[in-house]
Amino acid sequence: MTPLQTAALGVRLFAIWLAVYCARWAPYLFGEARASREFDLTVVIVLAALLSIAAVLFLWFFPRSVARAILPAGDPPQMQTSSSPDAWLAIGCALVGLWVLSEAIPALVQAIWGYAYIQRGNLPVPDEWSARLVYALVEAAVGVWLVLGARGMRKVLRWARNR
Repeated sequence: MTPLQTAALGVRLFAIWLAVYCARWAPYLFGEARASREFDLTVVIVLAALLSIAAVLFLWFFPRSVARAILPAGDPPQMQTSSSPDAWLAIGCALVGLWVLSEAIPALVQAIWGYAYIQRGNLPVPDEWSARLVYALVEAAVGVWLVLGARGMRKVLRWARNR
């Protein structure tokens, strides 16, 4: 891979990270916007969400343009690395998946522990508990998919089905 390809791959991986990060904050921000009586706050939140979506789309669809801006000017040497682009992508996706799992697994444990505590105390289940659990499950599934890749996910699903 050339330095341009490596930098473009890094830009795409950053786009994935940014999309996950924005998706993690979106429910909270839109909840705040709905609860707020101030129109200015709602406008700021909607503009921030639109700007985030535009940034993710730009980084995803134009990674070489961003990579050219990042790399030093001039004619860079066209040195080749020993790894294939697929290997770099797999490693990058695995790292992003580990980051996602590092946030999703504690959220899952917290939701399950909270439910067990609520059941033991005969307390009512909070309204947002099921939404948090579903979000943590989806986030964990995305993290596992990023770590294992599509082939790895198929192997895990086949193993679970045949057990």
